[in-house]
Amino acid sequence: MFGDLRYENIGETTFTDIENNITAKVNFANKGGFNFHIYQDDEKVSHVKGNLALIRIDGVKYFDYRYVKPYKMCIYDKTLPSSFKHRKDL
Repeated sequence: MFGDLRYENIGETTFTDIENNITAKVNFANKGGFNFHIYQDDEKVSHVKGNLALIRIDGVKYFDYRYVKPYKMCIYDKTLPSSFKHRKDL
């Protein structure tokens, strides 16, 4: 881990779901990408490839950061009676 908001993986990491007998050996590239297969009962069921900006599963694009709508914050004027806004000494 480097800095406050950066996390970097390099090499191979294995994820295992024992209950469903699913495994994935993820190979992280030096440039932030990943490429792996998902196996269930030792049979290949899916191929995942991408990076933090684009993810394809079995060749189908499931995530592309260019088309993600930004989160819009909703601020409500209703406050709880315990809110500092109701204090008379402030």
